[in-house]
This record gives sequence, C-alpha cells and structure tokens, in this order.
Amino acid sequence: DDMVQLLQRYPAMTASVRLQAGLLLRSTKELWVTLLTVATVALKRRKGNDTSMDWKARANEWYTTITDELEMDGCWKEKPLMDGKELMKELGLDKGPEVGIYNQEQLHWMLMNPKGTLRE
Repeated sequence: DDMVQLLQRYPAMTASVRLQAGLLLRSTKELWVTLLTVATVALKRRKGNDTSMDWKARANEWYTTITDELEMDGCWKEKPLMDGKELMKELGLDKGPEVGIYNQEQLHWMLMNPKGTLRE
C-alpha cells in the first residue's frame, strides 16, 4: 500500500517525498523495483478502463526519479552518521528506547539531507 500511495503522487523533489521513498526503499531493499511493478499492476487493475493515467509511464518516472534524481537506489546500505553508542555519548543518554528514537530521527534526517555531514 505504501508503494501504491507513492506511485499515485507525481514524482517531486521535496523532503517529504525523499523521506517517504527512502523509508520505503530501506524497508524493501533490493525488492523495491519489484514492488513498484506490483503497485503499478494493482493501480491499473483498480482503475479498470480508466485511461486518464498511464501507470506504466508513472512507474517509469518514479524509477528514474529514485535512481537518477534522488540517487536513492541502495540507500538501505547507508550506515548512520552516529551509531547508538556515539549517540548515547554525545547526547548523554542511557541505554533504552530513547536511543532508538534518536537513531530513527537521524535516519530520517539522512534521507532528507543526502549530502549532510555529521557536523550538520
């Protein structure tokens, strides 16, 4: 359903689209292209004879956007700028769920700021 929702949006270079696409790619990894194809077929079936949208063309646009413009193919391989131990040290945190929350926020920031550095 997440890929179907993404596919229904027009590919755009916004932080929220980067985040949505990045989280989806990180969760599906190498299978994201297959999922994009399945979502295209599902949308085409849902819309029936409606020819107002060329879903194959939209899927191709998304593929190009993700691979060329957003350069997100392989984003699931990216390591965090700071691991849990570094986060605990820098933020003065004890072990626990808070570290996971900060780690998740770090991941979101990294997806929205692909050229970002630890300094930022």
